[in-house]
Amino acid sequence: MVQLEFYEIADRWAHSLRSIGPDGVHEMLSSVEGTPVDDFPASPPTQDVNLHQLPDGEAILSVGMAGNGHWSSSYSIENQNGRPVIKADLACLLKQFDSTSNKLGSTYQLGESAAAERVPGGVRVVVNNTDVMVVAHPDFATIELKEKQLLITPIAFSNSKAVATRWQFEVYDCSSAEQN
Repeated sequence: MVQLEFYEIADRWAHSLRSIGPDGVHEMLSSVEGTPVDDFPASPPTQDVNLHQLPDGEAILSVGMAGNGHWSSSYSIENQNGRPVIKADLACLLKQFDSTSNKLGSTYQLGESAAAERVPGGVRVVVNNTDVMVVAHPDFATIELKEKQLLITPIAFSNSKAVATRWQFEVYDCSSAEQN
């Protein structure tokens, strides 16, 4: 089973994806957080988190600020073809952004006992008997595995004061599909 958990670190909320099974709880991925002085932290600076009821289930909605940016995100868990899917939709509204000198997106650190590999369509992460696939939405983001980090980066950047830069990704629990 896969669990998405949010927890406080200093001035923001971090989150992690964990494997829960008979042999215990194991960290699969954890968001890499910035500091209060980072204008463009490695992951969105989430400062306010709320659980909302939607017509199709629950979603975690969050907002935060850093530098001249305002971030928002939505994480929902849906059931697709008998397996849980975590859907992440993130955005950052910026007054000005230079993509050559700044990074924008979501960065995750692999858990200590997690293994990951680039496969067609995404990145596969395995811990003990839990197997997930992380897939970036091709219209909005790219995904890269670099050493022990997973980087999800927007494809297009907006410098409009009214249009946010957006990126999306999904996490499929492949182990539950194999058990059914």
